[in-house]
Amino acid sequence: MSEIITMERYIALEAQATAETALPILTAFTPITYHRNGVPVELSSERELIRYVDHNFESEIPGLFKPDARFAPACYVNRFTADEKALVDAVRDHVARMSGRMFGRALRPISNLLVQVAPFRILTELARLAGRSSLSVYEAGPGLGYLGALLAISGHSYASYDVSPALYLWQNRLMREIIGDDFREGALLDAAAPDDPAFTQTRGLHVPWWQHYAMFGVSPRPIDVVYANSNLCEMHLVCARLLMRRALPLLKTSPLGLFVFMSWGFQGQSTAESLHAEFVNEGYRRVQGLSFKAYAPADRDTTAIEQAFAEGIPFYDPTGYGPRLTADDLVALHRAEAPVDVAPAMEYYGWKPPFLD
Repeated sequence: MSEIITMERYIALEAQATAETALPILTAFTPITYHRNGVPVELSSERELIRYVDHNFESEIPGLFKPDARFAPACYVNRFTADEKALVDAVRDHVARMSGRMFGRALRPISNLLVQVAPFRILTELARLAGRSSLSVYEAGPGLGYLGALLAISGHSYASYDVSPALYLWQNRLMREIIGDDFREGALLDAAAPDDPAFTQTRGLHVPWWQHYAMFGVSPRPIDVVYANSNLCEMHLVCARLLMRRALPLLKTSPLGLFVFMSWGFQGQSTAESLHAEFVNEGYRRVQGLSFKAYAPADRDTTAIEQAFAEGIPFYDPTGYGPRLTADDLVALHRAEAPVDVAPAMEYYGWKPPFLD
């Protein structure tokens, strides 16, 4: 069975599933920040997914490619290992093949994939600390989905949900491309059966927001890490609070059990201070706050985690090559492979992408 879901099918399923959903929940899971900033959240054609191959139109992007660049909100440093490049290359090859089929143009992501390396390093180190080769990660609002792609391609178990229909459709196609037969699209499954192995045991699971609301904390799917980056302060407070509240008992069942993120996001719906207070009120304790943010169940001993990251985030370097590469090395590409937002980013910010020609 194909796991591809169309916009028409998504809209119909959402209407069917939410016909009796209370107004506060409908409001809570509205992509309010996208609406406020004029970002479209629906598609009228499949080809419009070309916009979601990458996101480069940010003032910080040119700075990522400067020698020894650092960008604290993404825990970014402009140094990479050969092992990291191998994973990035694998994801980019998948995207090039997929975009070639979908759009008649092979495109390769640049910046959005680049800044997912740091959280990938963190999660890999957390797995090592737990004595595990892989983790079960649940991501709230994965955006373009490239952290999930890095995790899935390196053997981790990954699940996610999103409130933006357009991003949801892109994530659906990306994860299907990366994970293959072990990917399940939750929107096409029976949400009345949360114990179904399709929900609980598949290596790659993608659920729409209404299933997230109905099932998160109910389904016995194991979760080691909940990841929600650059969006907590952008969520409706009810949405953020529900995520914290329902994640806590799941995280308590894992010996690791962390809620992790790099940035609070744009502080439009809530402030970092108010959400920190929400975490505390819900029964969490902050265990990282410098290089990245992490909250654990309040009674959890996290000494080993705090010590492991005391001097920063370790590189992903199983072969021992060392961080000898730069961003230019990591995401170089030909001009014909440039995502559609590269040209306006070049014009507006004076950015010079790492073109090979």
